[in-house]
Amino acid sequence: MKKNVDETYTLERITDPETEPVTVAEAKLHARISHDTEDATITGWIKSARILAEDFQRRSYIEQTWNVYFNGFPKTPITLHRGPLIVVLTISYWNYLNVETVLSNSDFIIANGKIALAYGEVWPTTVLRPFDSVKISYITGYGDAATDVPETVKDAITLYCGWRNEHRGESDAEVPQQFYDTLQSKRLFGVMG
Repeated sequence: MKKNVDETYTLERITDPETEPVTVAEAKLHARISHDTEDATITGWIKSARILAEDFQRRSYIEQTWNVYFNGFPKTPITLHRGPLIVVLTISYWNYLNVETVLSNSDFIIANGKIALAYGEVWPTTVLRPFDSVKISYITGYGDAATDVPETVKDAITLYCGWRNEHRGESDAEVPQQFYDTLQSKRLFGVMG
């Protein structure tokens, strides 16, 4: 799914996490649900809570692959969306004939979730296609398991599930401020998205 953020870049999640930070059993314990008949509903709440929390913090929790597309060569350094960065897979561009060229990662310095051109390197001089002409493909997240995710995130997700259980059918109920307060200290600012 593409998510237009502004006129200069577009984000696209390529792979979803293979697991969620919280299990159904953990969410049920917090929400005081003892039966199994609503496990599918609770699974949906967990996913909704994770997406809401990731969007608020501008982070990825369990490993995910993302592409960011730029409408031209971006100014560096580039701070990538959805930290923490695990690895940059490829950096490529399309010329006006729509031919893709993959650049060498040795042309760049990649550190602390940022990308910059290596010393003495410059972007190629070529005419680019008018949109989505530069792509960076990368993997973000704390790791590939729920145990890699900070406890505050898990607390926020279980809080959300308990809230959803208490406010079933209330279309005007707002997510509790405590959910956002729990996530606030690790929120990323000054990054894309």
